[in-house]
Amino acid sequence: MAWSQMAALLEDFVRMGLTTSSAIERAYRKDAKLLWRLVACFAKVNHYVRNVRGKLAHVVSWCEHFRPYFKRWRARILNHPFCIGNV
Repeated sequence: MAWSQMAALLEDFVRMGLTTSSAIERAYRKDAKLLWRLVACFAKVNHYVRNVRGKLAHVVSWCEHFRPYFKRWRARILNHPFCIGNV
């Protein structure tokens, strides 16, 4: 979903004749809807990339070849302000 929305946004930029970063900046300064569409696409792509990076680290750390280089346990920080009262 994130990539298709970003691709559609970039195609709309081409249709509007916005081919440089300065032209895109001028356009979103004039049109708030375009600005928030751009922000939403960046947020969705960022979320997708973070998920993929986390899954990749998980898969690589269990790989036989790389397993000696990873310590696979979670540390419990009980004196962290969030943990006090929540544990």
